[in-house]
Amino acid sequence: MQIKNISLDELPSGVRKVADRAFVEWKVRNVFRVTELDFGDGRVYYEISAISDSFILELSVSELGVEHVNRIGVDTVRDAIKAHPERFGLE
Repeated sequence: MQIKNISLDELPSGVRKVADRAFVEWKVRNVFRVTELDFGDGRVYYEISAISDSFILELSVSELGVEHVNRIGVDTVRDAIKAHPERFGLE
């Protein structure tokens, strides 16, 4: 398997269309990481890390569509940082 970070602009056009639809659905404001996962057998997936008003998201996307979504609430992250700042390098 080959793993590499790429820019959003480097997504293949079909994958970008899928991602753009997901961005609208999830109300994505910012994308902060895109990772290409090439399995070497013709399957290529893209992990897109993004933030919306309510969630931090990881979208697993391929030409076929959104394969999987992981999400955590922004409030949950904020509460975790407040409760344990040392875990986030803030102390």
